[in-house]
Amino acid sequence: MNSRDALAIGSDQKPPVLFRGEYPQWHDRFMNFIEAKSNYEDIYKCLTEGPQDWPMKVVPGNPAEGRPERQIRKSVDSFKESSKKMWDQIEKMMMGSHINNQIKVTNCITRYDGFKARKGETLTETYERFNMLLNDLQKNKITKTNTENNIKFMNNLQPE
Repeated sequence: MNSRDALAIGSDQKPPVLFRGEYPQWHDRFMNFIEAKSNYEDIYKCLTEGPQDWPMKVVPGNPAEGRPERQIRKSVDSFKESSKKMWDQIEKMMMGSHINNQIKVTNCITRYDGFKARKGETLTETYERFNMLLNDLQKNKITKTNTENNIKFMNNLQPE
């Protein structure tokens, strides 16, 4: 296992690292990471519902050192707003908004439908460009059969 894989998986003490383009896998790994924590319900509630009114926690003092007993608010994050807003912001950054995703899908389909070999372009260049377009379709979960792709490619080559 290489170091990137180890970072992506995480450990009992460290959450998995989020790499661009791997949000869905990271989300599942992160949820598994917090499920192993003793305060799983509290963390999950903060991520899904936003700020919570947590009970105060008593921190024992030490009168000999001049530290009195005190109460502090229990917290699970240090984000200025709330853990839910942070969670939503991460998801939006990594997955894009629904509208942005629809625009990407529409652009891919439009480019596929309008694909034609360019004048002066070699067969290899045309094939590479078409292959990149097919990769974009696949990334956006748009499926075309091999037959459709072959017909599309062959019908849009230059006559010579």
